[in-house]
Amino acid sequence: GARYGGTAVFGDSPLETLHYGRNIDAGYGRLANAVATLKTVTMSDYVTQLRSDPDFYNCTGLQSITLSKNITEIPNSTFRYCYSLTSITIPDKVTRIDNGAFHNDTLLANIDLGNGVKIIGTDAFSDNNRCTSLTLPASLDSIAVDAFCGMTALKNVTVEDDARALKVGGARYGGTAVFGNSPLETLHYGRNIVGDFGRLAHHVATLK
Repeated sequence: GARYGGTAVFGDSPLETLHYGRNIDAGYGRLANAVATLKTVTMSDYVTQLRSDPDFYNCTGLQSITLSKNITEIPNSTFRYCYSLTSITIPDKVTRIDNGAFHNDTLLANIDLGNGVKIIGTDAFSDNNRCTSLTLPASLDSIAVDAFCGMTALKNVTVEDDARALKVGGARYGGTAVFGNSPLETLHYGRNIVGDFGRLAHHVATLK
């Protein structure tokens, strides 16, 4: 019932910290929507779901978030335009990071994808200026086109041992570039690699 179709509950309030306790309904994520002053979000492990509506969209001042260890998905655009976020650790129970989940989080320097992610959507981490290295976990089944495009500092990518089933697909315009417009120089494949991992290098002119 927001005015003008918006979702801001704390609009024009200097909210800095938001903590989610036990038995929290997913809808409470919208409390943070577009709160530019928000700096810290913590979730107890009783939180099991984030909304499909982007909970933390356009929280431009958000610097730190601790995700519940029991969430299983990060929906579309959840942390899009969180320009001040510098680090994210994906819990091991998360199996899906949807389209644009961390798009345009330009200061996101440290990305830990955890050990359970199976699907990474289009533009999930695109347009990032700080991350220099990335490890893709063996659990990955699918990476969409442009998942990591425009990561202008990314130089090194490692594919973990025993990665067995990766598919690179869902490409826009028929392309296959996962790291398009990223200055990737080194791509390391671990042991027992099976799948479309070779396609990770498509259209990467900087690869050495």
